[in-house]
Amino acid sequence: MRMEGHLWSFLLVGAFIGLRAKADVSLDLTSVGNPASDIYIGETRTLRVVATFDADKVYHGVRIELLPSTSSLVFALSEVISATNTGCTNISNPSTKADIVSHMFSDTASEYDRTKDIVAYKSRAELDLGTVKSGSGSCAYTIEYQIEHVSLGNQNVGAIYWTSVGMEYTDAGLNYIWASQVDSVLKDVKPSPNLSYNYSVKPVCGPDAVFHPGSVEYFDIEITTDRGKVAGPMIIEVPIPDNPTEPLLTFVNAKVVSKGKNVVCTALGNVSTKLSDWVSGSNESDRVVMNLPMVCNVQDKDSVDEDKFTVRIGVRIKDLPAVLDGNMTQVNFSLGLTVSDQIWVFTTTANVINAMHQLTPASPAFVKGIVIPNNEVPATWPTGFDLEWSLDNRKFYPSESSWFQQSASTKLFTFQWLQQSVRSDWDLEEGLMGYWFRLVSKDGGCLPASYQLKSERWLP
Repeated sequence: MRMEGHLWSFLLVGAFIGLRAKADVSLDLTSVGNPASDIYIGETRTLRVVATFDADKVYHGVRIELLPSTSSLVFALSEVISATNTGCTNISNPSTKADIVSHMFSDTASEYDRTKDIVAYKSRAELDLGTVKSGSGSCAYTIEYQIEHVSLGNQNVGAIYWTSVGMEYTDAGLNYIWASQVDSVLKDVKPSPNLSYNYSVKPVCGPDAVFHPGSVEYFDIEITTDRGKVAGPMIIEVPIPDNPTEPLLTFVNAKVVSKGKNVVCTALGNVSTKLSDWVSGSNESDRVVMNLPMVCNVQDKDSVDEDKFTVRIGVRIKDLPAVLDGNMTQVNFSLGLTVSDQIWVFTTTANVINAMHQLTPASPAFVKGIVIPNNEVPATWPTGFDLEWSLDNRKFYPSESSWFQQSASTKLFTFQWLQQSVRSDWDLEEGLMGYWFRLVSKDGGCLPASYQLKSERWLP
């Protein structure tokens, strides 16, 4: 009978009163060195569990379960230091520290990535000793192990959490369960001084990407954390404009899109943000302060890549007259970051290409779709792309229409700009009337370097 669904279920709910035990066996869990109480995020504590069996007896089906955490997953099994026995004449199964196997709670397997979150995939461990036979004196089996206070932010500071150990065995045909626990008072982050984080920022679509006014573009901040250190909070302010009275970019969203196995208390997904305006009263929400409460590095893999995590920030290029009236505008994506005693400011530059099309200044034209060179069709096309229209090159409106592929053609273009290319024709479910038209990316998809409108007449 596996302990899954049996022994650890007792330990999770602390159902110790109803456990059946005999005086000839004992199970004790104690702290080694520093007590387990008052443990800060990122700190470890060493625990010792001793299972003692009476002399001249044989016990069958002996299983020991280490349960570092409750279902809140605030502790992880950091390391098994040793596993030894004294006075036992025989233990039928392998019983070294290497035989103590880590497991994930079955009811959290769908919520956590076992390749990323140490708190999940090292949430419990078990050892199957099999049959234990004691000699003329008592027999003791001892395990020393470390637990780590590693939380994804779901802990209650100042609350008491416990870590426990359980054992089951069979004697004279009856099944017995023993359990023991130690309590810990959780504390918040105790920041590490003298951090040496490294940072890099780059556009998701590459250094030579095409940026169009009105489009959403993504930038990745790759942060390399210090091995074995805890920091927090991490505050990121973005986008910082060159001219605060006329910001060129506005904030869209931010999320942690990847993290190494050593980055344990920064959760994947959306980042907490506080929006405001660079120009008071503009209601642009173009300024944001992001807050990552804790950044913890607990070594699981000896690799720099596992020390990194990436925050992806989306910004939209505003429809400012200077952008709409020019052919190309230089955009500076700037941010400020503080964590513990470290301050970092960074700027990267990209060019915004005004790829709008004006059909005729005399009368509006009907546009039914676009043509893209086959070798420039975006990987995510057509999801997240739209063709917008305008009457005055100032206010643009979405098509609110779906794309469908008219043909996958190998016909050569007659236009000079695509003379030796093949084309991909895409129509809108409903055509558009207007003077000005532009292709935009609504969710950060990489735009094609060139495209042509399909109207009542082909344009050179």
